Amino acid sequence: MAWQGDGTFLRNNGTNTGATVWADDLAAGTKILATRHDTHDEDISTGLEACLTKNGETKPTANFDPATTSNLDIGDNSLRWQHVFAEGVNFPATQVASADVNTLDDYQEGTWTPQLSDGSNDATNHAQTSGHYTKIGNVVLLRGKVRITSKGSMSGALQIDDLPFTYSNDNPDAAVCFGTTNGMTTTAGFSVTGSVAPGTTVITLLLWDNTAGTTTLLDTDIGAAATMNFSLTLWV
Repeated sequence: MAWQGDGTFLRNNGTNTGATVWADDLAAGTKILATRHDTHDEDISTGLEACLTKNGETKPTANFDPATTSNLDIGDNSLRWQHVFAEGVNFPATQVASADVNTLDDYQEGTWTPQLSDGSNDATNHAQTSGHYTKIGNVVLLRGKVRITSKGSMSGALQIDDLPFTYSNDNPDAAVCFGTTNGMTTTAGFSVTGSVAPGTTVITLLLWDNTAGTTTLLDTDIGAAATMNFSLTLWV
């Protein structure tokens, strides 16, 4: 077998192996035999067939791994491949950030559990409370549903805790869009909104109830079985 499983190609004429198979025959007083020559040539042929050809005649039949992690590229800035066709691209579990503005260095999909609270006391979540996110580079798209079965000991201003990523400090407050709400005790025509301050993982809940802007959403503005569906975008 020409390839030894460790990247080493070893010549073989059926009797001797290595770089001096014919010299070894000579030293042993063995003439060049057709059978040994055929074995040697067939061994080389088998080794060549295991190599990739630049015209695409041979194809990989196993994982195509680099010798060392994260130190080799496919193509470069001046010689680029035109298209990549793949069933998926797998990024490392821990992001390896790139300073190159044209490099996508992270992708994640995941779930999270939004928690309604007053900052100290939590409401009791219904089983339907859920959240999902997709992270593409430094942008995170989030959506969530908060449904409670009890307000517990909440009092005063309300918020949604436990965002899965911290909002970047070099941004203005992020806006939160609430699609539908149920079980509220606010005045008809008022609507819920929210924002995320830089450097936090908290949605501050607000109420459009004033021509001058918003006020804080309070525990008295929601019922014991309130539901809120929302979405937002964060830069991290």
